[in-house]
Amino acid sequence: MEEKYISAEPRRRGRPPVKKDPEPRATLEPEKEKTRVTQSLTPEEMAIYARVAAESSDWQTITEESVKDFSLSKDPFELPEPAKKLREKKEFAFRWITRSSARLDEMKNKAVPFRWWPVNLNQPVGKVFKPFIDPNNGCVSREDQMLVFKPYWMFEKEIAYKQKLAARHDESSRLESKNGETRKAGRDSDVDIVAGKRSGLESKPLRQEVKGSDIQFRGEEEVDIASGRSFPAASESDLTEE
Repeated sequence: MEEKYISAEPRRRGRPPVKKDPEPRATLEPEKEKTRVTQSLTPEEMAIYARVAAESSDWQTITEESVKDFSLSKDPFELPEPAKKLREKKEFAFRWITRSSARLDEMKNKAVPFRWWPVNLNQPVGKVFKPFIDPNNGCVSREDQMLVFKPYWMFEKEIAYKQKLAARHDESSRLESKNGETRKAGRDSDVDIVAGKRSGLESKPLRQEVKGSDIQFRGEEEVDIASGRSFPAASESDLTEE
C-alpha cells in the first residue's frame, strides 16, 4: 500500500508565488592606505605629518554657491574711509608698513619730517578709527601690515625733499653736466680725461682735443714715438765686439 505525504500548508489557488528582492549589499568604501612613520623624523616633520594625517574630505561638501564672493577688483590695502577723508582735507597722510616692532621703532625714530606714528583708538583723531582697530594689537591691521600717519605738512616737506634729490640726481646724470669735468682714466691711471661739449654737426675740434695740457717727454725715444718714428732697440748681438 502506497503512502502519500500531504503538505500541512494549504495551497492557494490563482496566486503566483511572491519573489523576494535580494537584500542590498553594503557599499564598501575604498580602504585608506596609511603612511608608515619612520623614527628619524624631526619635531617639525612630525607636526606636519600629524596635520596631514588628520585631514578629512570635508572639502567635498563645499559648493560654489555657499562661499562668499571675494572679488579681486578691490585693493586689500585700500585706506579706510576716515583716512581717505582726512587725506582729502590735507590734514594727515597715511601709509602701510610691516606690522613688526622693529619696523615700527624704525619709523618712529626717524627725524622730522620723515617720522610716522601708528594709528590707534585715539590718534590722529579721537575714535574715528574704532571700527577698524584690531583688538589683538590695538592698531589698524591688514594682513601683515599696519596703518601709520603723519601731519600733512610733514608729508609735503618729505615729498619736496625727495623731489629735489631726484632732480639733482637727474641733472648730474646728464651728459651736459659733464662739460669741462676732469677725471682719471682708471683707478691707478695717470691719464686725465677732460669732457667737452660739441654738437654732432660741428667739425671744429674742442680745445681739449687741440691742447688739453702741455706734453712732457722724458727721453728722445718718447719724442720719436710721438712723431711717428720708431727705432728698434739695440739687441745684445749689436753690442758684441768683433
